[in-house]
Amino acid sequence: MGKVVDFNISSLSSHGNISSWVDSAVLVASSLSCGVGALYYIMLGCTYPFFFGIVRNKCIGQTRVIDGLRRTLSVLVWIEKITLVLLVSILYLSSFHDLGGRSAVTLVLVFYRSLLLTFRRTQKAMKVFILAAVWQFLLLTYTPPSAAPFPIFSALLPDSMLLRAYLIAIVVDIIEETFQKLKFVLIAIVSAWRIPSQRRPNIKLLIGMEVAMFPFVVALVTISSILAVPILPVFGLPLFLLSPIRPKRIWPSLAKAQSEGEESAYYKAMLPGLRHKLGTLINSGGLGDVREGSFFLCRYDRFLVIFEVMEVGFAHALLLAKGMELAETSCHTLEATDVDNVFLDGFGRGTTRNRMVNSHWLHCLQPLSSMTVPCYSLSSMQLVGVMDDPDLLASIPRTFLKCLVPVLCSQAERDSQQETAGDWVVKGESKYGKFSSLGDELFPDEIFASLSFSLSTDQRANIRVVVLSIFHAIFDGYDDLDDRGKKGRIVDVFGAVIQPSVLATDLFQCKDIQGRFGGRLLLSLSVSALRIALKLSIDDLLIGGVAEDGDGWLDRVEKAQKNMFIGSEGTSWVDAIERKKEVLFALRRGVDGDSINAKTATWTDNEVMVGSLLGSAVEGQWASLLFELVYLTNDDEERYSIQSHPPLLRNLTVQAAEPPLGYAPFSALFSTSL
Repeated sequence: MGKVVDFNISSLSSHGNISSWVDSAVLVASSLSCGVGALYYIMLGCTYPFFFGIVRNKCIGQTRVIDGLRRTLSVLVWIEKITLVLLVSILYLSSFHDLGGRSAVTLVLVFYRSLLLTFRRTQKAMKVFILAAVWQFLLLTYTPPSAAPFPIFSALLPDSMLLRAYLIAIVVDIIEETFQKLKFVLIAIVSAWRIPSQRRPNIKLLIGMEVAMFPFVVALVTISSILAVPILPVFGLPLFLLSPIRPKRIWPSLAKAQSEGEESAYYKAMLPGLRHKLGTLINSGGLGDVREGSFFLCRYDRFLVIFEVMEVGFAHALLLAKGMELAETSCHTLEATDVDNVFLDGFGRGTTRNRMVNSHWLHCLQPLSSMTVPCYSLSSMQLVGVMDDPDLLASIPRTFLKCLVPVLCSQAERDSQQETAGDWVVKGESKYGKFSSLGDELFPDEIFASLSFSLSTDQRANIRVVVLSIFHAIFDGYDDLDDRGKKGRIVDVFGAVIQPSVLATDLFQCKDIQGRFGGRLLLSLSVSALRIALKLSIDDLLIGGVAEDGDGWLDRVEKAQKNMFIGSEGTSWVDAIERKKEVLFALRRGVDGDSINAKTATWTDNEVMVGSLLGSAVEGQWASLLFELVYLTNDDEERYSIQSHPPLLRNLTVQAAEPPLGYAPFSALFSTSL
């Protein structure tokens, strides 16, 4: 029988040499990790609007400095990951060298969790191993007396640095969550007294009870942190209970939350840019310690997006985006205004920009960063003095003719490329030949010469016939109308509300023209030309100094056809958003039926502000909402517990809840690369 070989690492080297080598390696890796981690946290603090969320950072307005710091932080993150992996591996191997009665399975699990912590939550791993290194340093420099005052407690403490780090990670999570929930409690108590709308008749009694029983509140918060359950404000009051046991996160049902309306289209268009920028910020640490259950809020113009982190991996993060409604209700407007004030003051643009202390510290939203994202910028204005301008109304017919020619020619070119075009020449005996001698002075040959394809003399003549026929069909009797009548005619045609008498004219029934364009297509091209003419005329009146003839005019018309949507709101407007047209323009009548309002959406790069939401406040209010609806069956839409609460953003938080509790018009689950 063969002999059993007892392979022992001591056979290769003495125990003392191994221990010395391990201690030296741990010392070097720990020192490097602590140094890089300390430098990282110092530089990271300089990129936030406030140090520790309280003291104002005066460097926040220097964009070049902040961008340089973020690029450096992205490099430091990977250096720290490599260093921590090296440190964890050395500690793991050294623990196997001397198990000391520990289970090998326990060490493997701790090693696995430590690697996960390093790659998924690098910022927390830095804190954990810095504390573990400090603990190790204290143990090496201070030897406690042999008769320890608490021998049982001393026996429970791990003697391995890797196990100590794992214990510290658990304790740090509990402590951080406890402080978050205490801040939630403090915000609810203080705002219940400071904000008149939150001051209930018996609020003094409730606040007195909370103050008198504050040790019990702290104990309640600590127990909830250990059990990882939210604390819920009962009926929205500063009176807290443990949430009923339920899953902390439910996988979102996107089918119920997804909308196909205009609001959803705006958010869908800006989502790719947000995804890329958020990935960059997460990678550089600009959003802090990102973990499952973190919440962030993005704000630009009227747009509000709340992000919930569903999963964080080695090179990706899975986020759930909820786009808030754009309708300016009283509750929504109140909280959205408060969000703007928090961001403006945080980035030094508000009324409190000269204060060194954060005046919004007792708020569930804390500003973190800003980013440039391509998205739509919305604007709306009343065209007072514009649509009433006599010169504008008088110039519309001529401008319409100048737009209709290139619109028809562009359609003809597209048809020719698709090989669906018939003979361009309208028969000479056409009843519209009587218009062939009209308006030649409006059609100089330079217009045709500037087109991208050539037309014969007969084709040019017949274009004049069609164009002038359309002109007379739409503008017949236009000069006899007063300014109000002219404005009404223009707005009706702009909205594709064509007079029945116009549709019944021989022009739209002519077989020759229908064979070339089709009656419905001809009508669509006519309306499109009028819309372009009105948009360019309004631009000329408001901006001025734009080319009117020749190549410049044709370039403007071509750009309007390719890059703009000019029409009415509705399905076509949503389709244009999905195609990411550069400019969207629409007219609509005012409430009085006489005023005209213009709505514009412009695709451009805009500054989007990002802040972190207090996760305990969001989850607590969701738990309160579920408690009321499920256990108390209180579904009153005007109940106090869902009304606006600016410091807690209660209305926005309720809107972002999972359906059927929430009602966000847009919801999307996406992954971003880190």
